[in-house]
Amino acid sequence: MYVAWKNSPDETFLSKDIQAVLYNKDTHAEISSRHSSQRLEEFCKVYKQLFDDGKVAPPSSLWQKDNQFSYSMFLVSQHNRDVHLD
Repeated sequence: MYVAWKNSPDETFLSKDIQAVLYNKDTHAEISSRHSSQRLEEFCKVYKQLFDDGKVAPPSSLWQKDNQFSYSMFLVSQHNRDVHLD
């Protein structure tokens, strides 16, 4: 359904060069942060490439249905917030 990773998402999805940058204190200011902006940017690039290659949420897959459900819930929560504010 989803893209499986082995030891860690970093090892599976990020190149050795990117990992070296992310694990170097001199090149990665947010190294102690689990959700550093630099790490998220690198994962976003990988996700976009997988999407462009047609590997993300193929039509009629459970992955696509999960994405549709999540987006629907996002829209509903926005609507409920707007109704509450009105």
